Amino acid sequence: MTITTKVMGSGEHCVTWDATLERAKKANEIFQLDHFPEYISYFSLVYDFKVIKFEEKKYRVEFVFTQSAYDSTTGRKSCAISDYYYEPCAVWMNNTEGKKLMFQKFSRPKGWKITTAFRQISFTVNIYIKFNSFREINVLLKQLTDIYANQSNCDIQFLFQDGQKIGGHISILAARSPVFAAMFNNQPTKTDPVLINDTPPDILKEVLHFIYSGRTRVPLTEANVWSLFTAAEKYDVAGLKEECTRFLLIQIRASNAIDWLVLADFHSIQSVKKAALKIITANFKIIFPTHEWEEFAKSYPDLCLPITLTTIGQINS
Repeated sequence: MTITTKVMGSGEHCVTWDATLERAKKANEIFQLDHFPEYISYFSLVYDFKVIKFEEKKYRVEFVFTQSAYDSTTGRKSCAISDYYYEPCAVWMNNTEGKKLMFQKFSRPKGWKITTAFRQISFTVNIYIKFNSFREINVLLKQLTDIYANQSNCDIQFLFQDGQKIGGHISILAARSPVFAAMFNNQPTKTDPVLINDTPPDILKEVLHFIYSGRTRVPLTEANVWSLFTAAEKYDVAGLKEECTRFLLIQIRASNAIDWLVLADFHSIQSVKKAALKIITANFKIIFPTHEWEEFAKSYPDLCLPITLTTIGQINS
């Protein structure tokens, strides 16, 4: 099963899901939609089905997707923008005749669902998700993003060890990052390039893109999230740190919990550390026999001890 997303314009996204109906395997796919500045929506898409007519290979399929909570993962207590802009205003899919089939909204937990029929066990479905548009902010952010993308009227240059350069604008970067503000204030002359020695070019470019647009150019993945978090922490870009944290909390699982526990402890991300500890103790039967756990216990006995004690308590209770 694979999911791809595409921005259609005017607050509309298309989510394409290639799936095969498998009763023995629960289909639960997580995807992200980048539809508002400094806020990436995460959705969980699930299907369930039953056979209507086996001889005709006709199936009734229910699609359900829910939007991950905003406050519970980021720790934000309030938001200046209402859910009117964060939550979808309409969701639909097209049947084989091109007719629009609307998803129905439900409230507990918040989500959308639809039941429809398929005549094949493997299928591709396009789900369209529409958000209310905050036109003024979107226009402004597009203009700011274009200024950065086109490298227009840059008054500061970042120089990397490999000779690459990328330009920026002192007033914008200083307003969005206290670290950049202090860096520019300490520059002998404003025309001197800023030497970057400890952040890869592709990572810093993503940080700068986020500063201008409220989002990264590429989706967050397990391969880039920790590098982006480290850079966001270094330059004190709070919004990017929050988005990375949300991604980590949503994507953490038994196979990455040990590595992410170590990194979360190093970066003092208490919410991710707590989630990793919970997952490891809940899956100790498959994690403890691994070589990875053996190396973890040797290298990080202070992190290993509370897990071991909690697990012993579970066994004895």
